[in-house]
Amino acid sequence: MWSATLTFAPDCEQKIEEHGLQDVYELVASGVQESDVLEKHGITERSLDTVLRIQVLCSVPVPKARAKELYRLLKPGGKLIFWEHHRNSD
Repeated sequence: MWSATLTFAPDCEQKIEEHGLQDVYELVASGVQESDVLEKHGITERSLDTVLRIQVLCSVPVPKARAKELYRLLKPGGKLIFWEHHRNSD
């Protein structure tokens, strides 16, 4: 499953379809704090292979805390992929 912002959802869905991966990936557009949306899709602690965040961490009050929440959702060995539009020294 992937989590993405609504802005980039159409592009992500198009790429998933182009590569014939509809049976592999489910795009879930939500915030990590939206537990009702996440639970509806079976997303709980240690349940995701990959989390994709696009231009999100730069706009939350405490990015380190939000990243910890995202890592909590990942299975052991899972990947947190994020893309931001600001360069950071971290």
